[in-house]
Amino acid sequence: MRYFAYICIGLLSIFAIGPMRASAQGVTSPASSALDPADAATLASLKKDIDLRAAELTQKKSQYEALLKQAKATVSKKVTSPSSGEPAKGMFEQYQKQYVREGHYDWETVEKVKPVKADPCDPQRLFVRADSLDNYLYGITPSSKAKGASVSYLNDEVAGTQNIGVNGMVSYVVARSLCPQTPPGDAPFISGYSIAPFVQGQGSITIPQSKKEQSTAKVGFEAEVEVSRGFPLRQVFTIAPYYLSDYRGVARVQGVNAYWDAYDSDLHLGGYINTNPYLGWFVQVRGEADVRDVQNVGFTDLDKARYDWLGGTIRASFFLFPSAMNVDPALRNRISFIGEASWFDDLRSGRQIHKYVATAKYNISDSGNSSIQLEYTRGTDKETLVYLNQVLVKLSYAY
Repeated sequence: MRYFAYICIGLLSIFAIGPMRASAQGVTSPASSALDPADAATLASLKKDIDLRAAELTQKKSQYEALLKQAKATVSKKVTSPSSGEPAKGMFEQYQKQYVREGHYDWETVEKVKPVKADPCDPQRLFVRADSLDNYLYGITPSSKAKGASVSYLNDEVAGTQNIGVNGMVSYVVARSLCPQTPPGDAPFISGYSIAPFVQGQGSITIPQSKKEQSTAKVGFEAEVEVSRGFPLRQVFTIAPYYLSDYRGVARVQGVNAYWDAYDSDLHLGGYINTNPYLGWFVQVRGEADVRDVQNVGFTDLDKARYDWLGGTIRASFFLFPSAMNVDPALRNRISFIGEASWFDDLRSGRQIHKYVATAKYNISDSGNSSIQLEYTRGTDKETLVYLNQVLVKLSYAY
């Protein structure tokens, strides 16, 4: 069955790679002589790889057609089943239709199954993510590439306590416009906006209650506006007023966040175009201002004071074998590594904080929505001002 799956996938790929091969051959026209040696070498290498893949897929297509012809010959004489009244099917045909249905391919089957495709101008409205950085303009970052909300559990039998960690953000888009009409010319213009209320939790709760318990529970909304035709190509400006408490409802904090995010897929900034089947990556860069007034510290390490934080976050994500068809499905598009660093200065007190996070992630589901993560954190969290130096195994979900 595995070899048959490879054959079917190869046949699909050849129709996609054919035009690419033709365009690649066009690249080697005399115009390429005007390129510098480095670009010419890169083009030659790409053409060689495309030709090799095309040759492999042509061979697989021939094998597929031979097997298909042989299978059809074995079922040319239809035998009616006395119990169901339906013609008996050969093993090849049965497995073929089962694979086509499971893979949502609508060719070579009578029962055409076409999955519902999301509208890029009006994608999903409900989002379950790790934080605001996972939600670029609410629809750009797919769930398979997001960190996702996570849950962890610790049972300390010596101390007689249980610790439940919940970290994540749930948002619902109430208004958006992602595909406005593009005006003529080269001047920057507003290319999209979104408004989304959110609930965000971070930290843990202990049973029975512990003095060392630390958490934040935040509610608010984000108003995002995207501006295009600049450098970087697309930029999003966000205002997010919020009210913050803790998991016990004791802390009382009012504040507002302001974010600046950049996106340019050609520069792997905020996202990327999947051209390398063995490695995909992108970098997220965010500038942030956070003004908050703490009225009750609750289960945090905040002081009863006002904070004027200014800083930013850089997050780099790497994905192994995103579309390598010669890699086992248990590894293809399932393994990723995420590194994050953040720095902030309090303009009132002069205090400086920083935090570093390294995450290894394995997607449990084919869609990438569910995953298990091994995460190491070191530094001071801005939300609670708690210093962390910990390793966690977490079950996460992104939508």
